[in-house]
Amino acid sequence: MRESFNVVALISGGKDSFFSILHCVANGHRIVALANLHPPSTHGRDGVGTDDLDSHMYQTVGHEIIPLYEYALGIPLYRLGIEGTAVNRDISYRPQSLGDGSDSYSDDDETESLTQLLRAVMSAIPEANAVSTGAILSSYQRTRIESVSLRLGLTPISYLWQYPYLPPGTSSSLLDDMADVRQDARLIKVASGGLDETFLWECVSSERGKLRVLRAMRRYGGEEHGAILGEGGEYETLVIDGPAPLWKYKIHIEEHNREVVHQGSGSALLRIKNPKLVSKLTDSNDTHHGWQNQVRIPPLLSTQFMRLCHAKETAFYSSSDKTKSTSLRKMNQGLLGDWNVSQGKSVVFVTNMIAPGAGDSIKDQMSAISKKLRQTLGDIPNCSIDDIVFATIYLRSMDSFLLVNQEYKQLFPNPDPPARVTICVGDVLPDGVKLCLNVTIDRGSRNARVGLHVQSRSYWAPANIGPYSQAISVPIRGHDSDESTGGSLVYLAGQIPLVPASMSLCSLSDVPSEVGALSQFEFQAILSLQHLWRIGQATNISWFARGIAFITSSKYNAERAAIAWKYWHQLHREGEQEAPEEEDDEVIDIWDRSCGRAQQQASEDLDTSHRIPNSEYVTIESQRDMIAPFMAIEVDTLPRGCDIEWAAIGSAGNKISVQHASQPGWSTYSCRLAGPGAVLLHALVHDDCTDEVVVSKILGCRDLDGIHWGLKSAEAFKNTSLVHVTVYTARRLPELVYREVNIVPCRSIWGEGGQKMAAGILVQGEQR
Repeated sequence: MRESFNVVALISGGKDSFFSILHCVANGHRIVALANLHPPSTHGRDGVGTDDLDSHMYQTVGHEIIPLYEYALGIPLYRLGIEGTAVNRDISYRPQSLGDGSDSYSDDDETESLTQLLRAVMSAIPEANAVSTGAILSSYQRTRIESVSLRLGLTPISYLWQYPYLPPGTSSSLLDDMADVRQDARLIKVASGGLDETFLWECVSSERGKLRVLRAMRRYGGEEHGAILGEGGEYETLVIDGPAPLWKYKIHIEEHNREVVHQGSGSALLRIKNPKLVSKLTDSNDTHHGWQNQVRIPPLLSTQFMRLCHAKETAFYSSSDKTKSTSLRKMNQGLLGDWNVSQGKSVVFVTNMIAPGAGDSIKDQMSAISKKLRQTLGDIPNCSIDDIVFATIYLRSMDSFLLVNQEYKQLFPNPDPPARVTICVGDVLPDGVKLCLNVTIDRGSRNARVGLHVQSRSYWAPANIGPYSQAISVPIRGHDSDESTGGSLVYLAGQIPLVPASMSLCSLSDVPSEVGALSQFEFQAILSLQHLWRIGQATNISWFARGIAFITSSKYNAERAAIAWKYWHQLHREGEQEAPEEEDDEVIDIWDRSCGRAQQQASEDLDTSHRIPNSEYVTIESQRDMIAPFMAIEVDTLPRGCDIEWAAIGSAGNKISVQHASQPGWSTYSCRLAGPGAVLLHALVHDDCTDEVVVSKILGCRDLDGIHWGLKSAEAFKNTSLVHVTVYTARRLPELVYREVNIVPCRSIWGEGGQKMAAGILVQGEQR
């Protein structure tokens, strides 16, 4: 059963906050209050006296109209004056502690005015348990609302997040959808070179208004994605009407009561006087009493991933393991390896963190690991807990996940915690070990990293309400400086097949009706891979250096691995075949509808600028399709009881050289970032190799000589230093191996097309 919230709707008067209300109701939620922050004023509750406050956080123009919304919608309104300024201007927000040992925070930042407002609402309406916001592309606004909401125990909802990039993937889809439900949003402020005072009071959701704004954006070079929606501050809007019966009254303002005020630098706004409410009960033109069914909810799968539902079979390898699950590998118990630290100039790996001596409680073991990790990083120059960018947790039982999280989150109180993968490997862990933690640490400037940590419910991708980010982007730095070369390595969190809007595990009932028969595993594989892709697109990834599909134990392991590979292969083939469209600088007359060019550009496809892989950045130096390395790993269980979890590391903004080589017994791949960047190597050792051969391959991977890997450009590896080696394997290995590399015990490993492997080897080096 879908969860229903009692929502406090944050409103500014603008189009997005009101359209978000419609989506909340369409998703089965109840709006229990409207909440608004207005400029500080001595003129009483409504804040009349200030036209516009230069706030980084809040829209305040048109605030004189806000009190009318309480009557227009018949929903109680709560208001409060804005105090403070934008003290913290970072994209990710953390409140400033008072430093008195309490949980109180300074009110100096304007964001904290929202805390006081929501506390007042919760006091009056105790059943309120969620907050809606109209954030579309602004992480600055979203992260602040999330911070306040989660501190108060409220669920943040941002159904419009990344809306232009959701199906149908057009820059104007939001305005089109507003028009379909007759939401009337008027331009009340313009602040762009392309928009002058003649645009004021234009209905931006109308066909005329949309095309006028589009033409102005193009003429003055402001046609970036989001400009037509005013996301860059190009304009502000005021909603005066919406669908009945949600709207009981519409707001009417006579022309002579709309005064143009020039603010300088081409900015102008309307000062509103004497607004009136007009009843909609007698409006014969308003026929939208069934508007909930007309609010277009973006489809769960984009066009690209709908095509995966019909993807053809790829080459499939037969395997003797198709009819039974791999037996438990207790022979690996006691051979997990010692706590290990691998240091490079720019990156540090701390692996095999276990604490069986702390007791039988997993909470005590996690607490002991946390304490020792702090001590370990304190002994390494330029390293601290705040520098961890990626973590992997291996659990004995997924039932202990919540207990581990309670301790784990204490490590990361700051915004943008590390990206993370959590899997359960059962009793392949040594006796007495409840969990194992591995972390990756960046040694560069913290301010240069970029985190993606969306904690709001949306249609885009699952919210990360736990202590982990969707992705952390780490700049690639020069040989002897901390300056970025312009590119980044992106560490992505594991993605499981949750329906983003409800945060429930997907089921076959969620499969789009136009899709043919899919198995539960196939649908989960497609949806979770779409989440990974969308996060990759949001972080500008041009190439996945590796992709891993964690799959739960089943008698159909080979088939499941082959299905995961099929989708990975298909997506890369599509990305390889796509080509960027050429720019067209021609200015369109908005009144010329004969050829439909204006409408075509208003509906510009946004997906082409975010394609993965992106051939502009990637060079394949071997006879192979542009397909990133892949492997599937069998585990016991995954979070929420799902069947598959996708994980990856990507490259953004880097020129990349990729090589592939096949030799007797194994296949190898290299991904070299141009300039003084990282070298990522990936190898799969075939299952028909003897244990002695597997050991030799693993130990040989410590040698980064390209000839050893069978790669042509051996010269490229001569100035490369080894940093770390991780090996996934189900084989019994000599203790020597565990001392030399990081071994991750698992039940089985699979390669392309469901071919069983003896080991998957991941190597990271850095160029000297």
